Amino acid sequence: QDCTPCREREFYAGPYVATMSALDFLKEAMPWTTKKSTASEKEEERMRFSPEQYQAVTASLSAGAVAAGSIAVYTWMQVGNLNSALQIGPSISVIVTIISAYAAFGTKRTWETALTRNPADGYYVCKEAGRPLNDSGRYTDWIVTVPLLLIELVVVMDLPSDESNSLITRLAIAAVIMIATGYPGEQNESVKVRMFWFCVSTIPYLYIVNSLVTEMGSASERQPANVQSLLLAGRTLTVISWMTYPLIYIAKGFGLEGPNAVVFEQVAYTVADIIAKGIFGMLIWAIAVVKSNDANVAAA
Repeated sequence: QDCTPCREREFYAGPYVATMSALDFLKEAMPWTTKKSTASEKEEERMRFSPEQYQAVTASLSAGAVAAGSIAVYTWMQVGNLNSALQIGPSISVIVTIISAYAAFGTKRTWETALTRNPADGYYVCKEAGRPLNDSGRYTDWIVTVPLLLIELVVVMDLPSDESNSLITRLAIAAVIMIATGYPGEQNESVKVRMFWFCVSTIPYLYIVNSLVTEMGSASERQPANVQSLLLAGRTLTVISWMTYPLIYIAKGFGLEGPNAVVFEQVAYTVADIIAKGIFGMLIWAIAVVKSNDANVAAA
């Protein structure tokens, strides 16, 4: 039997249902507007860490702070020995590693004060409901240091000002967008929401990788032969080390949860920071040293 009114209701109801579903998803995707369920809160209240897990996070954060701080001090002491035109890149590296050391130390203090040891079984229990760390400190660190990492690589190449300014502007903006769009997913326990923000933040990440491989790759070929291998190492290290962050980010989507997820994230993020900032900073210093020596020889 023909039911024209029924078909009309279905026609108008379809877009309405689709729109409301999309709005519900976006609401869930915003962690500051999503109220956690009672079951989730109870689960978080039961979050307990073994002594081994507690020490693993504490030791990794301590190592991260010491490594970044040591590299900052060493680089700062060597900057004065470089040609004045090549001091900017390593100086930015000093700033990056100081911020990284401070962030690691602050995260360690937060971790230690957020947990209390249960003398009955030796486990460490959260003093309040929720995760002991919300990673806001890390993201504050990253939204400043990640653009600076890209800037120091461009600066040490000593490109023409127009080319350098264009690269710095575009890469810095992409880096800020990448970090800013990753944070909402980090603060949400829903797998689909994390994957949504993962996909969003991957767009500027891929743009940065493409720029490192193509634009900066061609620019590196115009650099002196004795620094080309170091520049290649710097770009390769950036691409590979930055690939570890999204893998850590989506780990919760593959069954990792609770205390194990917290420990994995903190240890893995700290190791990735040491590589992406500390070792990368030493490469920037090495490039500046080689180019500075060449400049001094040419001036003589």
